[in-house]
Amino acid sequence: MEQCSGCGAALPATAQWCAQCYLPRGGAPLAAPAAGAPVERSIMAGTNQLAANAPPLPMVKTRWRKTPTTFGPVGRVSWTAFLVAVLVFFIAGAIVTGGLDLVGLGAWGFVIMPLGLRDIWKAGSLPAR
Repeated sequence: MEQCSGCGAALPATAQWCAQCYLPRGGAPLAAPAAGAPVERSIMAGTNQLAANAPPLPMVKTRWRKTPTTFGPVGRVSWTAFLVAVLVFFIAGAIVTGGLDLVGLGAWGFVIMPLGLRDIWKAGSLPAR
């Protein structure tokens, strides 16, 4: 198997470019930037770095603002209300059927609901304003 000239990853015989650094097969490896020179963000060129001399952005953890990976307050409260409504449905079913719904109630109350609430209310990160 041939290796990528940019990152050294193994290239299958049918690959036209490296799946790790996106360098075309047989392409010349990227030259290292001069000391202190900014490195532009370019996935197709084989780099995925911010400028080398730029400080990292300060991040803030939040539960009440929408982030790219979490719900905003309306979504969080809505999904929490849904989980509680299903729990109430299982409790009512267990009362009406005389306990036949205890397996569903236990699975929902002790497995699904805690995992769902953990993921719904997980704090997300946003750049500081």
